[in-house]
Amino acid sequence: MKAQDANAVAALYAPDAVLWFPNAPEARGAKAIHAAYAGLLGTYAVTDVSLTDAHYETVQNLGVASGHFMMTLTPKAGGPPTIMGGRYSSVAKKVDGQWHYVVDHASVEPPPAPASAK
Repeated sequence: MKAQDANAVAALYAPDAVLWFPNAPEARGAKAIHAAYAGLLGTYAVTDVSLTDAHYETVQNLGVASGHFMMTLTPKAGGPPTIMGGRYSSVAKKVDGQWHYVVDHASVEPPPAPASAK
């Protein structure tokens, strides 16, 4: 992501994978996933990415992950950076010795619930 390489990022996905970016339509399949990353990386420079509170579980050739993410996106057209934070969950599958995402879902963290009146 920080190298701004949509080809390399899209190559992490299986040909029939599905990707859900926050507040964006579903991207299903290699062509749509590549287009989603090309759009993001064409519009923004990703200057920082972090994953926190990560949890991983692997069983044979399947792996699941979840946690929180934070990305700093700087508009290539100029302007101040945007920090996007949220949560993610993903499923990966190992095929021929290589791990590829088959499901990748990220959502923006919702605001905290209002305090209840006592």
